[in-house]
Amino acid sequence: MESRKEKAAVALMTVASRLLGLVRSMLCAFLFGTGAQADLLNYTFGVPNQARKCLEEGTGNIAVITRTGRVGRNVVVGNIILVHAFFLAGVLILGLPIALLVMRFSSFGEHLVRQGTWMLLLFFLFLFFYSLSSSLAGVLMAERRAVAANLLPLVQSVLSVVLLVVLQKRSGVLSFPVAMLLSSIAFLISASTVLFAVGKGIRPVLRPDRRFIGPYMSNLAVLVLSVLVSFPYFLSSTRHVGSTTFFSNAYLLVMLPYGFLLSYVNSFFLPSLSRLGGKERDKEIGKVFFLSSFFMIVVSCAFLSFGGEICIFLFSGGRYDVEDALVTSSFLTLMVPGAFFLMVFSILERLMFVDGEEKKVRTVLLCQLVFSYAVMLVSGSGMYAGALTYTFSNLCCLAACLAAYGGGRKVLASSFSKALAACLPELVFCVAYLVSGTNMYFVLGSKPATAAVCMTMYLIPLALSFGICLAMKKPRRTGP
Repeated sequence: MESRKEKAAVALMTVASRLLGLVRSMLCAFLFGTGAQADLLNYTFGVPNQARKCLEEGTGNIAVITRTGRVGRNVVVGNIILVHAFFLAGVLILGLPIALLVMRFSSFGEHLVRQGTWMLLLFFLFLFFYSLSSSLAGVLMAERRAVAANLLPLVQSVLSVVLLVVLQKRSGVLSFPVAMLLSSIAFLISASTVLFAVGKGIRPVLRPDRRFIGPYMSNLAVLVLSVLVSFPYFLSSTRHVGSTTFFSNAYLLVMLPYGFLLSYVNSFFLPSLSRLGGKERDKEIGKVFFLSSFFMIVVSCAFLSFGGEICIFLFSGGRYDVEDALVTSSFLTLMVPGAFFLMVFSILERLMFVDGEEKKVRTVLLCQLVFSYAVMLVSGSGMYAGALTYTFSNLCCLAACLAAYGGGRKVLASSFSKALAACLPELVFCVAYLVSGTNMYFVLGSKPATAAVCMTMYLIPLALSFGICLAMKKPRRTGP
């Protein structure tokens, strides 16, 4: 069993990696603002970045984690290399035509379409190196090397920020895809070095093995469906000038806690769940779903209460002014419920996959794909079309997932009810603050002071919620 120190280290590294991603987006906002070039950058990075997030959150690695012990790490590593050899061939042969096709769906002009096509191709290459590196890190995770596996994406995030700063003066917006590509290559070198140093005696077996290839390709199919589902979000936002940048920054914020939560769940929950059964399994599922729901409700209330202050603090500056930050907060408000729906759906999806119900997962994702494009058509071409598509498609997908999920509904419902009760102080505070219509930045006029006051205000309901959680944990006395 993993020690508390290991869990704490993984949590800290995951937070650090997410924060570095936020710093990278803040830099882009500061340097490139909300013009056409910024929209192009966010559009071309949006879809590949969704694939990267799926990989980092474990969607592409569940087969690696759950089957390494069954088929042997030599076979797993060899099959990962074989699969990605075909992946690279596909990127090299089909990458440019696919990039051009994707850009043709957007509302950018001819010049930006040509520039965006090459940027998207660079992002495809970045995705190849990241996918291969992430799969190798999945082998480390399967061998209970979660600290090493989570340290590697942190290295990639650090390098991407450093390279963006170094390259942006010479290359402009092109510096971003180049920085991501170079940092992903460094990620691959680091992952390979650590894997072969830690796993002594690894000799990749370059022979396809159905026991691994089948589930792994099924996982990648889920990842591809997830990316196709996210495409309408970004496509909808290109129809209004500046909307893609606003949507992307709000999307980054709502995905930060979601990504952190799922990385932690995949690092420690999934490997242990696959070894449990009966009441022990139900108890573990209830515990994790309670913690996940509690975490997401607390974060959602914070975003809804202080969305304006958060966006001003993080993004305003350089070419991204306070008005831009406030528009971003409007996007954030619309997308917070969607992130919560996505969290519940993602956990159910993983439970079904661990139970060997991959077909149900693919069916639900196909439903979500239909929902996403249907909502995109209904939402029209308004500024908030991308945000509305995101939230309503996730709601529809959650409904489909609940209908498909076979067991454990009572456990999940009980856990969610307890989390909702524990978060009552946050919910009351959120409603009261929204009704007041206050923005502490306009009251105080200083970013540091605003941050300090908002955090202090929110600590009170948060402390009350933790008190309720502790009270729930105390065993009830039975008898005299």
